[in-house]
Amino acid sequence: MKYLFCLLFCLLMLANANAFTAKPAMQSSQEVNESYSFENDFDGWTPRTIFENTELPTTIERSQTLSRDGVTALKLDVFSFESVWIEKLFFLEPNQVYELEYNYAFASRDFTTSNAFIILTGATRKPIGGDSDITPLFQEIAFNNDETSVGYKWLDKTYTAAAKTDETGKLYISIGVHGTDFVRRIYYLDNLRITIRKKASLTEHFSFENDLEGWTPKAIDLNANTSITDIIKLWRFGAFDGASALRFDLSQENSKGTVWVEKPFSIERGKKYKVTIDMEIVPFSHGFPQKSKLITGVSKRPIESLEDLAWSSEEIPEKENFARYLNKVSNFVVKAKKTDFLYVVIGIRGKEDVRQIYHFDNLCITITEK
Repeated sequence: MKYLFCLLFCLLMLANANAFTAKPAMQSSQEVNESYSFENDFDGWTPRTIFENTELPTTIERSQTLSRDGVTALKLDVFSFESVWIEKLFFLEPNQVYELEYNYAFASRDFTTSNAFIILTGATRKPIGGDSDITPLFQEIAFNNDETSVGYKWLDKTYTAAAKTDETGKLYISIGVHGTDFVRRIYYLDNLRITIRKKASLTEHFSFENDLEGWTPKAIDLNANTSITDIIKLWRFGAFDGASALRFDLSQENSKGTVWVEKPFSIERGKKYKVTIDMEIVPFSHGFPQKSKLITGVSKRPIESLEDLAWSSEEIPEKENFARYLNKVSNFVVKAKKTDFLYVVIGIRGKEDVRQIYHFDNLCITITEK
């Protein structure tokens, strides 16, 4: 009996030891808030680069030359067309959509927008592996907002975007700079804050990886010889999320056309709903300014005419001298008196007599009862 008691006691202690040494559980709370000042080390972030040149100085290092919070910041040394960034893996809930907010202090001495380098910030489901993976991280030029050479200037940066985790709950967050010219430039990063919030459970996410995922393409005022499948298609280059994006390509002969996709979402009639459309859109100008109208909206019936679209169009923001995704969030309140479906619509209304191309990706639709 004494031997049996000792055996049970040892097994209990072993179980408790395993409990204390087990791998950390994934972060499953509704919100994650983390701050980094880089005072003692990289705070869990990993320096990364593309086109690493071993003859150049260390690409990313902790430095006390400049700082915004404490005495230390990260120094990003970027040469030519190199991409330099820090990366951190977050374990969240699998196959969930999150809203991410990035806040940090960024020091730049670039006083001209000519051949400007590009700030990188974003989240991916796998580590950055090459140039094509960098494009979704493009935010804005690394300009210090001063037209005179005043040296380094600290700028407060804030970016937001939605992201969906993979089946293991992984998200890789990356922040850095992409070079665009045969010069060397140095930047500083400090006081980094990451906020990750789970989107509403009713959010549906569309990445257009293999097909249109239930969205129906439609068009008005196209050339008689044009097929809608020539205008709206999947495109496997320059996607924001995953391997492909939804491409709208209005050729010059169809430049005054209106094209869109719509999808019905089941609701309960007689109630009021808030519909949020959160997506990424990038315009490609081919050397011409684009004045197309962005169509976003919610209808109680399928769209059949231009009159049905009049309420839902707005100007697309002007693009910079490089192609980058723009985050667009629209909210609509609709009362469903006599319908069991709400039709969400996104698309383009052409205005210029030139070819117009847009990519849509990372589309999130959230419908909540008011």
